[in-house]
Amino acid sequence: MLIPRVTVLLFLATTTRVSCENCPSGFVRHVESCYSLVRFTATWADAAVYCQAIGSHLAYVETAAEQTFMEGYLKRESSTIHSSGVWLGGLTYLTENEWQWGFKGGRITNTWWSPGNPDHDGDQFCLMLYESQAFKWDDAACSYGHYFLCELELEDAPNITGK
Repeated sequence: MLIPRVTVLLFLATTTRVSCENCPSGFVRHVESCYSLVRFTATWADAAVYCQAIGSHLAYVETAAEQTFMEGYLKRESSTIHSSGVWLGGLTYLTENEWQWGFKGGRITNTWWSPGNPDHDGDQFCLMLYESQAFKWDDAACSYGHYFLCELELEDAPNITGK
């Protein structure tokens, strides 16, 4: 099994934890999280760095309600999605078929895979929502360029100020 190479970029900022009732501009609220569909293509690692730089993370899908919300949200936005899928924060990098939420840690327990997936065809270690399968899950090569979803949990919403 090939282990994907991940480039790490450090982002330094002063953060203050605040409680939010509304999502920041460019984000859409669902329950206690805000989501932003980022409409440019990036590798999984670059997408993860981008989300961290704006004080969020690649989205996690932990409940059926979250999956249903994301499917509906992305279907409504599908005319603006110009990649075959949208990155989520899941990956398998230690043991094949042991999927984890990237920076949160912990195994992924609930899954919404598209038929026949994950298939690990061609070193596919990163998780995306696959447009042609109604935004069900698919494994993809981490080096592919896709749009991505950033998630900001409201109780942890940072107020970022640079120095």
